[in-house]
Amino acid sequence: MNWGKGIVLAFVVFVSVITTLVVTSMRQDISLVADDYYKQELAYQQQIDRERNTLALGAQCPEFRYDSEGQVLWLSPKGKTSMTGELQLFRPASAKEDVHVAVSLAPGENLPLDVSALRPGLWRAQLLWEQEGKEYYIEKTLDLR
Repeated sequence: MNWGKGIVLAFVVFVSVITTLVVTSMRQDISLVADDYYKQELAYQQQIDRERNTLALGAQCPEFRYDSEGQVLWLSPKGKTSMTGELQLFRPASAKEDVHVAVSLAPGENLPLDVSALRPGLWRAQLLWEQEGKEYYIEKTLDLR
């Protein structure tokens, strides 16, 4: 083999590797966590205030309980006032599987959510609610298996 054939062979191998890398990278899913992430970043101070309000609740903060046998997620508010808001079951692996549930609970009332239709794996329960004119936010990681 002479130099000319070696250079051509090296060039063909190089082009093949680059082509393989380009095709592989084009097939990757690069979905964003949120479509409006820039808008969310601009309003982040509100999120900090919500979390600060939640910390001030202390023991009065709502809690999540997962019953793995019945595949039910329970939301139990602890306060003595009603709460309204939204619960988002967020799946980091795929934004297409996220679930949004409107929440409106009276004092002492619990909310059962059937999660048997959700795929097993890591989920985040994100609860944004309003109570007595203040907004609150809590997030809990769930392992649905």
